[in-house]
Amino acid sequence: MKNEEYDFELVMDGRHELTDALADALFEAGCDDGTPATVDGVLRIGFTREAESFEAAVLSAVRDAESAGLGLRVARVEPSDLVGASEIGRRLGRSREAARKYVLGERGPGGFPPAVGEGIWRWADVAEWATAHGLASDPLDVGHARETAAINDVLDLRRHVETQSDVLRLWRAVRPAS
Repeated sequence: MKNEEYDFELVMDGRHELTDALADALFEAGCDDGTPATVDGVLRIGFTREAESFEAAVLSAVRDAESAGLGLRVARVEPSDLVGASEIGRRLGRSREAARKYVLGERGPGGFPPAVGEGIWRWADVAEWATAHGLASDPLDVGHARETAAINDVLDLRRHVETQSDVLRLWRAVRPAS
């Protein structure tokens, strides 16, 4: 399989000051294709990574960043899989008002995906819906959106659950009956 380039950003847990030592450690750990920056004390690393798949690119970047020996831990992958109406409009190449009307069923084919919280949707669901109805001004990569959502779910899970056996216990308790 031919490698392709994938663009994404890793956002780290906690507060970090971007120093030369931190940047050098990330570079030495394999993040030579990433650009670290801090925004309000939050370390973010923007990547253009070559890999055989989007998932492989993101997971290798997570491993590299966390292996830098600095106690870094990835909190999430951007662009976020959770979006509000403004971001939906931006990603679809439409206005916020157009996105609001899609959500309310006042425009478009109806059947907009349900919110996962007040005013919050999963981008993967929205991208799939928009693609199915030809509503995006540019092609949307639904596969990347789904992979980002899954990776962010696992990153959240590891922050809240102690062991792999706890994860399996919870998975067995909530999975659909087969």
